Amino acid sequence: MKINVKAILFHPIIAATVVGALVTLAMFAGFLLAQKGVNTPYLFVLPAAVLCCDFYGFRYSLWAAIVGTISAWFFFVTPVWTFEPPSLGDFIELMGFLGATLFVCWIIEEQRNMIRELEKPRGMTEGSVVAEARTPDEQSPAA
Repeated sequence: MKINVKAILFHPIIAATVVGALVTLAMFAGFLLAQKGVNTPYLFVLPAAVLCCDFYGFRYSLWAAIVGTISAWFFFVTPVWTFEPPSLGDFIELMGFLGATLFVCWIIEEQRNMIRELEKPRGMTEGSVVAEARTPDEQSPAA
């Protein structure tokens, strides 16, 4: 009996678990840096979202970015350990981080789509029309 590892790894429940684990590791790394006096919790959420995008696609990186941003808001934005509305400066920082993360993941997804498109055999791309090259002698005479 052969086990299909790809089908197991890309099952939605497994993928969501991996996304959650990556965001959890990012928050843990943020806590470790906060103990050293470095207050940059977003620093590790970006690589977590990029890994999710690279492995599972944009949809899961979107979840990683959103959950990471909400987690950073809860754990690192004063007052910590609450979902009290952040100050205007903190809100702008959170939205700037979320926008930058989603932009990076969108670029990765577009590059992945372009590579898939270019790997298709010539003439097999979506919406493309392959025109035959004819010399002027082969063209039909005008009536």
